[in-house]
Amino acid sequence: MKIIDLVNVVLGYIEFEVTGAECERFLTKVMRDNLCVWAIERVDGCTLRAKCRMVDYKTVQQACADSATEIKILEQKGVPKILKRYRYRYGFLAGLIVFVVLLFVMSSFIWSIEITGLDDYEDQTLVAQILEENGFHVGAPVFLQDFQELKREVMRQMEDVAYITINVLGSKAEVEVRHSVPQPELLGTDPCNLVAQTDGQIVNIETYQGVPYVKKNDVVQKGQLLVGGIFDSKRIGYRLVHANAKVQARVLKKINVFVPYEQVQSVPTGQTSSHAYLTLFGHRFDLSFSPQSPYETYETSETKTDVTIGEEVVLPISFGTVTYSQTQEKNFIRGKEEALAYARQQLQQQEQMQIKNMTVEKRDETVTYSAEGVFCEYAYTVIEDIALPIQIYEEGN
Repeated sequence: MKIIDLVNVVLGYIEFEVTGAECERFLTKVMRDNLCVWAIERVDGCTLRAKCRMVDYKTVQQACADSATEIKILEQKGVPKILKRYRYRYGFLAGLIVFVVLLFVMSSFIWSIEITGLDDYEDQTLVAQILEENGFHVGAPVFLQDFQELKREVMRQMEDVAYITINVLGSKAEVEVRHSVPQPELLGTDPCNLVAQTDGQIVNIETYQGVPYVKKNDVVQKGQLLVGGIFDSKRIGYRLVHANAKVQARVLKKINVFVPYEQVQSVPTGQTSSHAYLTLFGHRFDLSFSPQSPYETYETSETKTDVTIGEEVVLPISFGTVTYSQTQEKNFIRGKEEALAYARQQLQQQEQMQIKNMTVEKRDETVTYSAEGVFCEYAYTVIEDIALPIQIYEEGN
């Protein structure tokens, strides 16, 4: 239920049926006069069903008369019908009025905050802490918030935040945060040489600035000078430049993992213990006498349900359940083939992290079995840029 649906319920609405040979004339009249009619559906060639607010019914009735169609009320719904039914029950009316007043008052406060856009839990916690320190928390009145100042404060304390938006829908606040994208490195101005950051064989070199000291097919060692930033001229002596080049080399990379045959793992026993709690106006109340876990070793999971009216009105009440699942340590024994398969799985995960953005020419696998477990190693021949800038310092600086 959205806000517009809540308004329709409060004002009351009528579900009606229009019959006649010229139902299209009625629809044209509705569009021309901009009447508030919704949920229009055709029953057959001569019958339409739709809804309108009670206060607009006479206008809709006149539109039917002007279009030579007949209208019939099917059902009335909403608060006005309830009030009419219980108009002599003053206690009920008083309670309903109090409920409506409380509903509108509570919708002026924030009862739920959702932070999105950040994958790191610590960053989410930091954003929530900064907002809370500046008065933006569960139970805070919406009308007292300075949203521009809140956004500026988050960006002041978190330098890597590119932008932050705060949207309040009813009593639910949605905070979206985005990290800034690092700017690409620009061509520097400080004098520097380019040296090899690892051993390899040069397969391609493109010098944009500086003096090349190696050529294609040369074998270089880590720390060896590739492109110099010193120009030596007999006329004006030497001058320093910022060496800039693309130096691709064939490099050997290795990753490995050891998987023991016998490992100790925590496995669930199937025993669980659940404890319910109630959150009211931001304060948590346990609904059990012993809310702590009865197990020595356990895993924890939690579910929480907000009490809402529709999608936008969040009431200051929520119910939650904490479930403790007992675990115990067990010795897990793998066979040789199973241990090798697990080792390869681990190496593939490392490969995605360490060998990404590289051109792989060859990959060799080495497997060694021992009495304790399996040792597996991948040896890669890759092509990567090995140029590492090293600043040149002049005497006296």
